[in-house]
Amino acid sequence: MIWFLRHAEAEDGSPDAERPLTERGREQAAAAGRALANMDVPIDACVTSPKLRARDTAALACRALGVEPAEDRRLEGGPFEPREVVEDRGELKVLLGPSELSSLARAR
Repeated sequence: MIWFLRHAEAEDGSPDAERPLTERGREQAAAAGRALANMDVPIDACVTSPKLRARDTAALACRALGVEPAEDRRLEGGPFEPREVVEDRGELKVLLGPSELSSLARAR
């Protein structure tokens, strides 16, 4: 199974690749990792864009999962247009936002 996690809330600014996470973004990223850990999701690898906000999101989220993120330049660009619910070959896939991930992070 492949899990995609969009970067957490980042500061505005330029250059785009160097925008850091906000304090809220750091909390969102850590909550995402705790949520996945609470769901007992096995994570074998974590691959991240080299953009600062993506690297920091991956580092904070993966800390709870015991996985070290690896950068891949192929992930640094392109538009992202999520859908809330996607049906793919009979499987229902749901996009969870920060509030849902926070709720799951508090579970247990």
